[in-house]
This record gives sequence, structure tokens and C-alpha cells, in this order.
Amino acid sequence: MAKVIWRRAAIEMRKSILLYGTVYFGQHAAKKLRLEIRHCVRLLEMNPRMGTRLLDMDSPELEVRKVLISPIFWLVYQVDDAAGLVRILAIWDVRRNPDNLSDIL
Repeated sequence: MAKVIWRRAAIEMRKSILLYGTVYFGQHAAKKLRLEIRHCVRLLEMNPRMGTRLLDMDSPELEVRKVLISPIFWLVYQVDDAAGLVRILAIWDVRRNPDNLSDIL
């Protein structure tokens, strides 16, 4: 079982997305997204490679992967087998230009 850690920037993204969701879509929608994120993180603890590889962003030692957590958000993470870690790098809105994803990683 891998240990999941969050990058500070990913924590800020999560807070911002949940706040935006609360304001514009209501408490229920934000809670649902929070639960979907939590569920996805638990699945990553058990199966770190469940997501799709981002081939243009990973190295042989550290794989960068993504998993869809809702219809419009990816959870972008890195697998470090040597340390037994999954690092959450970002929560990415899929409506944004994917070329910009490398800028925040």
C-alpha cells in the first residue's frame, strides 16, 4: 500500500476548486466533489498505477499519471516506487489547455 502525499500547490488547488464549487454550484456539489477526490486518493493508495501515464511528463524513475475524478477534473500524480509514495501534483480542469499542465508541474 502506497503512502499518498499532497504537494502544497495541489492542496491550494483543491481548496480553491471546492470553494468555487460551493459558491457557484452549492454545498452539495462541493461535498460530492470532495468525496470523489477522497475516494480516488484511497484507490491510489491500493493501486498507484490505476491512472493513465502522461508520457510527455515522466521519467523512468518517476511516472506522472492522471486519473479522472469527475467529468471535468483530473488528479495528476507521480508514482515513486523506491519510496513507496504517490505524490498528488495537481487537480487539473480538463477544459484548460493541456499544454499548460507542464507549467505547473
